[in-house]
Amino acid sequence: MSNEEKNPIDLSEFLSILGNEFMLCTGYGIYAFFSYQTLYKLYEQYATAEIPVERFARTLAKKH
Repeated sequence: MSNEEKNPIDLSEFLSILGNEFMLCTGYGIYAFFSYQTLYKLYEQYATAEIPVERFARTLAKKH
């Protein structure tokens, strides 16, 4: 694991953090880019990743 601590979060908190990051980076919410099913798959990817949710969200938002 990296120097940054990864704290487990639930789906609603994940969607909130991801939505805020997308709004800051793109001006649009996450539902403009993803279906709920895709967002759930992203949550599952985050759950197995060894990075903090903020970095996961920022990386994803910057790709759009």
